[in-house]
Amino acid sequence: MPNHLYLTRIGTRDPRFDPSMELMNSTFPDSERRHEDELRGIVEVNPIFAFNVIMDEGQRAGFITTWNFGKFIYVEHFAVEPKFRGHGIGMLTIRALQSSSALPIVLEVEPQDTSDTAARRINFYQRAGFNLWATPYSQPSYGKGKTSLPMALMAYQLEETPECTQIVKAILYKNVYKVKSIDIPHAIF
Repeated sequence: MPNHLYLTRIGTRDPRFDPSMELMNSTFPDSERRHEDELRGIVEVNPIFAFNVIMDEGQRAGFITTWNFGKFIYVEHFAVEPKFRGHGIGMLTIRALQSSSALPIVLEVEPQDTSDTAARRINFYQRAGFNLWATPYSQPSYGKGKTSLPMALMAYQLEETPECTQIVKAILYKNVYKVKSIDIPHAIF
């Protein structure tokens, strides 16, 4: 079990960035991530986006990327290095994120019936206090040559209501996926 786990926000010049990008590229299919040049630009100039490395005992154990929208935190990507998996680092990372802010946390997951891995991932987040939302959701395309994907939303400390779902979806579509025809309704939470 990890003893000294912490999250550190880094930039693209940090020596831990490129190995973290290698982990992202090996963990997430091309359709579930943006082009690397675009990501590098966001890391360097967008103050509400954080590329965090997970450090355990002074070693880089993975990464987690987040957006702080003021109303909620969105976890875009999260991966633990293969040699660190199965040691509780994933849950400790989520707990560290939960304790770092009073804001609700939202993330996307593949639908439960997609695979055993998707079902295990959903179960992991449920053990961490997240609720699986029933409202159908589609992850927009990350850009030219990429497709949209059926996904599901999960949230920690945020109740699923039609209005709340509409706001979360609009914020994600406009800010993360750059969908231009989305209006963000007035916030109700």
